[in-house]
Order: sequence, then C-alpha cells, then structure tokens
Amino acid sequence: MNKHSQDIIIVNHSNNSLSTPSDTYTEPSFTYDIPHLQPDSVERGEIISQGGSACVYKGTLQHSTLVAVKQFKRVVPMRNEMKILTRLRDSNFMLHIFGYIYDRSTVSIVMEYAENGDLLSYLLSGKLSGDWLTKAKICINIAKALESLHKERVVHLDVKPENILLDSSLTPKLSDFDISKTFTSIANGSSWGHTLSYVSPERIRFNEKKFTYEELIQSEIYAYGILVGELATDGKQLYKNKNVSDILIAKLHNRDQQYNNNLPDGTPSTFRDIDFQCLEYDPLCRPSFIFVQEEFMATAEKPRPPRPIIIIGLRIEERGPTGTISKNPNWKCTANFHH
Repeated sequence: MNKHSQDIIIVNHSNNSLSTPSDTYTEPSFTYDIPHLQPDSVERGEIISQGGSACVYKGTLQHSTLVAVKQFKRVVPMRNEMKILTRLRDSNFMLHIFGYIYDRSTVSIVMEYAENGDLLSYLLSGKLSGDWLTKAKICINIAKALESLHKERVVHLDVKPENILLDSSLTPKLSDFDISKTFTSIANGSSWGHTLSYVSPERIRFNEKKFTYEELIQSEIYAYGILVGELATDGKQLYKNKNVSDILIAKLHNRDQQYNNNLPDGTPSTFRDIDFQCLEYDPLCRPSFIFVQEEFMATAEKPRPPRPIIIIGLRIEERGPTGTISKNPNWKCTANFHH
C-alpha cells in the first residue's frame, strides 16, 4: 500500500496500548475513510498543545509540507473525532486532513497546520487590538462555521477561542471534536462534556436533562456570545481565575449578560448588541447564527450611519463604528458613549 492510499483502512484495537478500562465498550474494529499514512512519512517536531485526550505536534509531511500531528491517548475521543472530521472534511472551516498514522501503539491524525495558532493566543498578542473590521470578519466566519456544522447535524459542545484556529489569512477553523456529537448520538442519549465558562445557564439548571439537538444549538449560540465578548476585549476571559462555585452562581443569577456593560470604551454597537442577545437567559430569545452573520456583515461591509444623541439640547455626533463621540468645538472635553 502506498503512502497516500485512498482505501478504507480497518484497524483492530482490541489489544493495542491505546485501550483503557474506560474504552472497553467500544467496537472491536472501526473504519476511517481517509488516507492512511506510513509513520516514516511524517517528521514530528515541537509540541504545540496537549490535553487530557491528545497531544499535538508540529510536523513535516514528506519533508516539505508543514502539518499538525494530533496523537491520541485514548481510543474513544480518537474514534469520535475521526468520525466527525471525516463527515465534515469538505467544509472550508475545518482543517484539511492529510490522513492518519497507525503504528500499532498509537493513532494520530495528520492535518493542516494553522499558521496563526489559536484565537485566544492571537487575541492576547494584541495583533487585533482596535481592528474592529478584522474582528467582525472573524465573528462572521465563526458563525458560518458553526452554522455549517449544525447543517451537518453535528454540535461541537466545546466552543471556545482555544478550539478555534486561524490560518494564514485569519480564517477561523474549528478544532477539537473529541466530545462533539451527531444528532443520532444525542438522540440515543450519549453523554457530552463541556468547558464550564462557556456553558449556558439552562445546561446548569437542568443538568440531568437529556437536551435535544435544537436546544444544544441554542446553547452553542450562548457560547458564541461569550466568545464575541472575548474578541471585543482582546482575549480577556470572563471567568479566568474564578473557582467553579463562583462561575455556577454567576450563571444561575444571569450575570453573564450584565458583564456586557464592562466591554471596553469604543466597542462598536454591533459587538455589544450581539454579545448581549446571545447571552439571553431564555434560550428562545437568542438570535440565530444567520441573524448574527447579517448584523456583523453590515458592520464589516458598510459602517452604520451616525445616530444622533441628544444631551441637554445639544447634538453630538457619533463617529464611525468604534462608538467614539467626536469632540464638539464648543466644548473642551471628549466623551465616550456606550449603547
């Protein structure tokens, strides 16, 4: 078999070192309809990131192409991610999959390398500070990515900036599908995980409830709202250094939406409005991803016209999408307006 065989490879993991006691309920074999690569076709380099289920390396494919190599520690998340990636591999918002490596002790996915890393790191670098146009485009594309995911009857379940990668043109790519679920698996009652900071209040209030596919989409819109706020603040995470009890109390008392008032001066109205609407306590009041795209497109393609603000009988003009109020020549001060 050559290094880029398109044949379906059947791997039996019943006796390999990936198996753990928690994986004993998996099928004795599984198939991947993606290319099988030989181990010596990829040279691994430094570790990019690592978590509980996998470790990601920077690597080189065939001595020429820069790639990311995700090596899994356990069978179950690996199988789930392979299934989801195979289903979504034609999407523009997923990393291109070159293939997988099976060396009888581990299974790794070889995928496109995201040159600009994850969204959180990029925001914290300050490279997007004040660049509301680029931020709006990123928000649009993340909404498109999640909408396309949902059209394929898949919910991500762990939407956060660390799981959104940026390519050379800053196009966001969804990643880390090891806990994502298809409509079928949700209907069958499969368990699902989450990152608490991005979890909607209803999932906490009714933690024993078996949520429907539609309800989980509404929950992902909530997570998107948290993410929009983090884009507006250049990566300032809402619950960083907060303990679990504080986060739970804040969410149960609908404080996420109140933090909208703490967005920085100059935040465009579109960011404020979308952030506030996505964080609605009642999931039925949250906007759709189509609505979100339309709102951000209006900002990205054609700034909204100035809106008059009446203050003690005087008219002060709002300048552009940054939300900054102009300095009136008759005054010796400037002002910021939040709306």
